[in-house]
Amino acid sequence: MRDLELENWVRDKMCKAHFPGVHDFGWSWIGGCLGCHVLEKEHPEIKEKNIMGFTLPGSMGHIFMQEYALPEGLDTPEYLILGHEQKRFIPMVHEAFRMSSVDTFLLDKKLKGIGVFDYKFVKDLNWVEQDAKDENREQINLYAYTSGALWYAVIYVSKLNYEDIRIHKYPTDPELATKSINKMKLVDRWLANDRKGIKWTDLALGLDHFSGGKNSSRYICDASSKGTYGGCLVQKYCLIELSKQFGQEFTSLVRYDEFLKQQKKGK
Repeated sequence: MRDLELENWVRDKMCKAHFPGVHDFGWSWIGGCLGCHVLEKEHPEIKEKNIMGFTLPGSMGHIFMQEYALPEGLDTPEYLILGHEQKRFIPMVHEAFRMSSVDTFLLDKKLKGIGVFDYKFVKDLNWVEQDAKDENREQINLYAYTSGALWYAVIYVSKLNYEDIRIHKYPTDPELATKSINKMKLVDRWLANDRKGIKWTDLALGLDHFSGGKNSSRYICDASSKGTYGGCLVQKYCLIELSKQFGQEFTSLVRYDEFLKQQKKGK
């Protein structure tokens, strides 16, 4: 019989143990919903009450990749591993900076420039067979941009078998990085109550227009019908912010969608 309370307690202890590259100023959320991120910051008690617990990062996998598979100083005809967990800083408006760590950076001898690796340990590689997830690309592109790298690669590794991997490589996109930095500054302003000119739908990505069931960002809002995902933990606070923005009382996203649908018809 599955004991969720004991499982949650053990997972919590594992998450709070030291592992590389995780800290309060990280950037892992940048490719996701900014609204969810700020509400979790404003209501930390919500996560603490979540019986399903946290997502356990692939800390053991990172140690394996960085210390055994691709250790610093590894020199091949194509690449030289320069280092791991190098800190990068982006100045903010109110906070001094946002800081995060690059999993691995290396010298590409053929191109005579820097490349960046980021490792994602996942249960199912089917979701990344053809391409990396957009939210992962945005996060790691920012690592590459702040490292002066020519390219970055997202390395997906199966948690069940480290030899089962998928690697997707992309050139660094300065335009996307600039957009990411502006999003960070938007969050920084919101959390500091410097909110003039910021609408809630600027943060709650995917909620700025009627989806018609086709908006890929909406999947993070509601519970999964196929898996264990129970839906966004801060959805009730998100609905409060939506209600403030539009002067309507939204008790559910279904009600909000109906409002947007009517607005669209009225144009």
